[in-house]
Amino acid sequence: MRHFFINQFSTQFSTQFLIQILAQAFRKIYKKSSLHFGVFLLLFFANPAWSWGPLGHQAICDAAWRGSSNDIKKELGAAAKRMGYKTFASGCLWADHIRSKKEYDYLKPLHYMNVPKDQLTIEKDPCGDEHFKKPSCVLSAITFYSKRWFNEQLSRRERDEALFLMSHFIGDIHQPLHVGFADDRGGTRKKITFEGRTLSLHQFWDSKVLTCGKSQSWRQLGQQLYVAHDNYLADAKIDVEKAIASKFLVEPSVWAQESYDLTRQIYQLLTNHADEYYCPLFNEAAIKRLELASVRLLAFLKHR
Repeated sequence: MRHFFINQFSTQFSTQFLIQILAQAFRKIYKKSSLHFGVFLLLFFANPAWSWGPLGHQAICDAAWRGSSNDIKKELGAAAKRMGYKTFASGCLWADHIRSKKEYDYLKPLHYMNVPKDQLTIEKDPCGDEHFKKPSCVLSAITFYSKRWFNEQLSRRERDEALFLMSHFIGDIHQPLHVGFADDRGGTRKKITFEGRTLSLHQFWDSKVLTCGKSQSWRQLGQQLYVAHDNYLADAKIDVEKAIASKFLVEPSVWAQESYDLTRQIYQLLTNHADEYYCPLFNEAAIKRLELASVRLLAFLKHR
């Protein structure tokens, strides 16, 4: 049984870095508008606690694949081919591709988790499944399927499925609206306008916020995330190997808390039109969530 420990520095570092990014975004927007910079800061820092569609999920897995050893790359590639995919990155979409199949209905609740609006912190057992054999939300699903992927007593197919479910769910938990509010179904009932089209807040965060209208392939974004790995770890004065060797990782519950904190900020700054302020405001924060997801997935892949 593998244990993933909370790293206080990693949590503080990612939170402070995201706050710094958003502060810079505020300043850029303020220069181009009459909206008072102080009002933005007041809205954003009202809570001191501190974010994908095909593009985001494939980019996360591609970046993790790029950072893996040759042996792990071969293992990931072989698993993808057995599952009917050409690349590990494309295989990370399997969890979405099977949603329409009735035999996989039990996986649908595992893509997200709901938190009461009046609750500021994620509880120890937020899904209420700590004493059950099967997970019931994205938080417990990550641990459950990572153990299945490591379990060599399972069939090759069972382990392949577990690998791609674990990889996908790690991406999901870093998307803030996958740790959201039940009353609007994680932003799917909240409508906004972006580029002249009406879409849900959840749709916007799944994909639009990553590009803000610009075209980018998942390989291009994956390369961008991979390059950021070194920058992130250099700032933290560690490297991936040392991080894994010393269990320099955080618990998935901490990832959920990061996303939930950002979800609350998203709603505080929400307007009906996402073009002028909203997309530029959160684009860099969304990319940082992808960076963290890919670094953490890389660590899970190496920690075997």
